[in-house]
Amino acid sequence: MEHPAGRGPDRELARIDFGPDDLEELREAIERVVAEFVPATQVSELVLAVHEVALNSVLHGAGRGHVRVIHTGPELVFDIRDRDGSPTSPTVLPPNADSTHGRGLWIASHLSDGIAITAIPDQTSVRLSVLLPTSD
Repeated sequence: MEHPAGRGPDRELARIDFGPDDLEELREAIERVVAEFVPATQVSELVLAVHEVALNSVLHGAGRGHVRVIHTGPELVFDIRDRDGSPTSPTVLPPNADSTHGRGLWIASHLSDGIAITAIPDQTSVRLSVLLPTSD
């Protein structure tokens, strides 16, 4: 995919498959990839955001999926996909204070700069984006 104004192509930094037994390895892999691009204080936030969406795939989707980490130049994009077969998109809702679950997408949306959720037959995609620090 090309950027407008000739900024160059997107670059896939990683593609990580995950299932219920792989979430620790997923967190470690995301940490290694993003540490090169964001301040140390933001690394754990991005790891948590991606983990929450992947956990939703495991619990509410197909049980497994993959994450693509894409460097677009001005931002990192985390494209988390599973093959859940649901025709409806998950919704980001504020957490209920009495509930012990249902916060994953809300947390991810607050720890990233953008979230886009798409559901098509047999696949759900959640794309988290984070603007990268600019060098002055």
